[in-house]
Amino acid sequence: MRSLTPEERRPLSLWRLLWRPLLPVVALYTTMVLWYGLALTGAGGWAVRGSELFVLLPTLALAGVLLSWPGLFWSRTTEATRRLQLRAACVVVLFVPFFWLAGTLRHLAFARAAVRAEPLIAAIERYVRENGAPPRSIVQLVPALLPRLPAGLPPLELVTTGDLRGNPWALVAETPTGCLNWDRFLFLPRQNYPTHGFGGWLERIGRWAYVHE
Repeated sequence: MRSLTPEERRPLSLWRLLWRPLLPVVALYTTMVLWYGLALTGAGGWAVRGSELFVLLPTLALAGVLLSWPGLFWSRTTEATRRLQLRAACVVVLFVPFFWLAGTLRHLAFARAAVRAEPLIAAIERYVRENGAPPRSIVQLVPALLPRLPAGLPPLELVTTGDLRGNPWALVAETPTGCLNWDRFLFLPRQNYPTHGFGGWLERIGRWAYVHE
């Protein structure tokens, strides 16, 4: 068996141990942030299908940390296990700030969309005052009450049936953040948002609410 060279016996610095394995991880997490932040452009990104893939990596890393503990009690694998656990732990820890940043950018995107939607809401309310009932769809507002629909909005639908908490109408956009997720962006004219309802818990964003399924 080949003996180790002095260079190989020398303990690796933390930087040398981590930077190469974690470089693709940082690139993946950066992609997540950019994907979540795409909605800031107003040109899309309201639905983030497949975001579970980003959560899969830190989940597997955490499982690796937990399952590798027996390797610490066998002298031949102690050092390798420590390196594996350190790298896996960094994968988990790094996920937290990147995920927070992604969520913050997405929240900001919907806050901006809520502001952009104000002319649309005003047009619907005027239509109700003039006609006694809401329009069948927001397309009916153009061009009589709006020269054009506001840009930079999620794919909104005007809803007049179902459980609307006593509201005569509501604006709803499907904004999922996963393949098996049914998040929604919701506007109720009476502003009577519950804490929980519509299939999840509600986070207020201006006059709107984001339903986390």
